[in-house]
Amino acid sequence: CNTKLNVVLNGETIKMTKFADYCNLYLSARPPPVLNAKGVADIATERIEDSEGRRRWEIAVALSDGDFQQASFVNSISTARGGTHVTYVTKKITDFLEPKIKKKNRGAVIKPQQIRSHIAIFINCLINNPEFDSQTKETLKSPVSSWGTKCELSEEFLKKIAKLPIIEQVLLANTSRTEGALAKTSGGKKQRLTGMAKLDDANN
Repeated sequence: CNTKLNVVLNGETIKMTKFADYCNLYLSARPPPVLNAKGVADIATERIEDSEGRRRWEIAVALSDGDFQQASFVNSISTARGGTHVTYVTKKITDFLEPKIKKKNRGAVIKPQQIRSHIAIFINCLINNPEFDSQTKETLKSPVSSWGTKCELSEEFLKKIAKLPIIEQVLLANTSRTEGALAKTSGGKKQRLTGMAKLDDANN
């Protein structure tokens, strides 16, 4: 996110002062519950710098609309299909949220994929000698060990994510899924069997 770059669309300057502003351009086009009462998304952000003060990671997380969403950049290259950086950070988040979700509903069977489907994640990172899956560079394939930088999410950042409505939406979706499964197995189609040899037809 280059805050020094002026972007003009249809004669109107798009104002961005921080990474969250850029992320909100994606999120603001979607209806509630993604947006809050102010018409903007609730976003948790993290900025990780190296020992020399260089920005190596910018991460933002918000509630998705029910499908996992990501927008990511590696060394200013758009990785439209994500890659190892997105998988790595997302797993750290789902690993943190999973026990909290199960604590809120001890009987719930929650899988990481169910949590992931309610996350919208944005990543802008700088890594050493990145490797991509093709010339279009849409997917990062560099292993974590070759990044030349550590992406350690702070406890404060993870707690901010936990305060987003992600947990509530996961539990709500899980409840709906469970009720739907029960509806299929109870009160289902009934069939009257008649004409069975050597047996009397059953009325009930």
